[in-house]
Amino acid sequence: MNRTLKFAEQMLSQSIANNKFSMTGESKAKTVLVTFSILMAFLGIGFFVYGGYVWLSNSYDIVTVIVSMGGIFSFLSITSGILIYNIALYRRKKLQAEKETFINTAKDAFEIFQQELEAPVIDNPKIAILIASISGYLTGKRFL
Repeated sequence: MNRTLKFAEQMLSQSIANNKFSMTGESKAKTVLVTFSILMAFLGIGFFVYGGYVWLSNSYDIVTVIVSMGGIFSFLSITSGILIYNIALYRRKKLQAEKETFINTAKDAFEIFQQELEAPVIDNPKIAILIASISGYLTGKRFL
């Protein structure tokens, strides 16, 4: 465990020295500014909600204001949920299309490769087996 702690400490000190966070690869300044802007956005939304509540409570009774605010936020929550679901569905479809394109391209490349190597292998089967054996041996020795 002591080695792991030393490694984590070394990684953290290097990321601080290099002005990069190890998890995101973003600079510290950008991360701080994004966090600050998100905090300010939530603060602004909070003041907006409170201002809307005070404004509506001057015109209507408290129960109507609470129900109206609850309905508005429920609508916004459902709308954002539907939007997030549609974005995820779009990304999934796009990823599936890219995957199919890659698979089709790989199949075409393998077919061309097979057509190019088919004639020499049929003409010289012993040499082809020898080359395959040597390449398999070298690959196994290198990676295993």
